[in-house]
This record gives sequence, C-alpha cells and structure tokens, in this order.
Amino acid sequence: MNITLAPYSPVYLVVSLTTVAVWLFVLLPRVSLRVRWWLHLPALLLHETCHFVAVLLLGGRAEMQLGLGQDSHGNQTYGMVSYKGVGLGQIGQTLVSTAPLLLFVAAAFIAHLKLGEPQPVLEGLGWLVALLWCLLGASMYSASDWRGTGFLGKFFVSTCALQIALTPIAYLAAGVEILLGR
Repeated sequence: MNITLAPYSPVYLVVSLTTVAVWLFVLLPRVSLRVRWWLHLPALLLHETCHFVAVLLLGGRAEMQLGLGQDSHGNQTYGMVSYKGVGLGQIGQTLVSTAPLLLFVAAAFIAHLKLGEPQPVLEGLGWLVALLWCLLGASMYSASDWRGTGFLGKFFVSTCALQIALTPIAYLAAGVEILLGR
C-alpha cells in the first residue's frame, strides 16, 4: 500500500509543530551541551557554511571551526568562521553576518517545490526534515552574527524573525484553503 500526502497536507504542520515543541521544551533542556551540539550539527554545518561561502564570494579568506568554544567576547559557540579581507566595508560584514538567513529562502523553496506537490509519506517527511534543518540553521543567529551587522542587517534580521513567527499562520491558512477546495 502506497500512502501519499496531499500538497500542503496538514500532516506537515502537525509533524513540524510537534517536532519543534518536543525539540525546544522536552529534549534540549534535558541534554548536556555536548549532546546539544551533536543534535544541532546538520543545521550548524549549513549555518557556518553560509558564512564561509559569503566570505569567499566577497574576496576574503575564511577559516571554519566546529566544536564547542567561546568567541572573543566570552559567548558560548557551537562553531565559528574567522575571516579577513572582506570587501565592501560594513556592507560586506553585514552580508557575511546575515548570509545564513538565505537558508529561509532554501526552506521556502523546499516548502513550495516539494511539499506543494503530492509526495509518498516517507519522502514528504524527509523533505520536511530538510526544511526544519534549514530553518534551524537560519535561526541560529549568534551574538557575534548580531555584532557584525549594521542597522540594515538588524532590520533584515528583525523582519525575518517576524516572518518566522507568521509562517505557521500562513501555512495553516493555505492548508485550510486547500481542504475547503478553494
């Protein structure tokens, strides 16, 4: 028997909200920092790779470090990208700092291109996991990322946070529309 999920199936919403709730309120508060690092590793790789690629595209040299540590201000880090020689001054630093926010765009593409069409259950849930990793990677916005942004970057990050907050509402509305046949 081959079970297929409908486009924008409410199953995706239920599974994602349940996963996020269990992740944030049950799992993370009960595990050590080292276990938390391993649980975040896929999203961490996406996040730090975005910084790394942005530095290279702006003509700088970058070095990526993964693992528990502290930044120069004493904040706990899961990983970091150190860089030199980025062009465009403050604009270049803002672009490097906000690069992981492009993972929101990747998540939107996954949601639209993959979850917006009928999928076998396991394939659909696999794409949902990829979408959640992109969202987690984009939302792992650290203190050093925040310091590297100018006013425009802070505005961009704030509007992205608002979009994240409103996404479940829009997703639910789209699912209800499809269920009602509009």
